[in-house]
Amino acid sequence: MEQKADQGHTGSPRYNELIDQPVLREASQSFLRVNVVLLWVGLSTYSLVHFFYSPTYWQRMAVSLVLGLVGVVAWWLLSVNRVQAAVYTFGAGIWLGLTLLAYLFGGVSGSSVFLYPLIILLAGWLVSIRAAWIVSTLTIVVTVMMVMAGEFGYL
Repeated sequence: MEQKADQGHTGSPRYNELIDQPVLREASQSFLRVNVVLLWVGLSTYSLVHFFYSPTYWQRMAVSLVLGLVGVVAWWLLSVNRVQAAVYTFGAGIWLGLTLLAYLFGGVSGSSVFLYPLIILLAGWLVSIRAAWIVSTLTIVVTVMMVMAGEFGYL
């Protein structure tokens, strides 16, 4: 008796397919909306503080604007009900922004690299286990590259 390639003994989806899906789509949407709002509030506060107390650090404010645009795009995608695209855009944008911050301001000795595990955790929770593996692999590669750049004097 042959089994279908994508189903187990009982005709149900394979275990890998079950664990590779978000837990609750509605909860993920609400969670993403809250995170976008918190991103905007945090970036606004951060930019205002830097603008008034240390205006010479304009590069940090520029990165904040880029991250704010990531939030705008994610919010728009949520408003047109493109949830998966919003999650991918928000996650990739935050990871890239964090990587840019780490590169520009301290490399692996900077404080922003401590946020990578949180991004990996959220990728696994909101997207899939596979996404967490991909993000963690990219993080390892980028971290090793930053260490090497620091050792050779490029960072």
